[in-house]
Amino acid sequence: NTGMKRVIPFLLFNLSRVNSKTQQQRTERKAIETEQ
Repeated sequence: NTGMKRVIPFLLFNLSRVNSKTQQQRTERKAIETEQ
């Protein structure tokens, strides 16, 4: 089952990337809201 050992870290990496992207968008939205 070596395939899974390769796939799981890849999926975790993608998840962390997506999470950081959504957090960036949230902070950008908050900054825009406070400016208005």
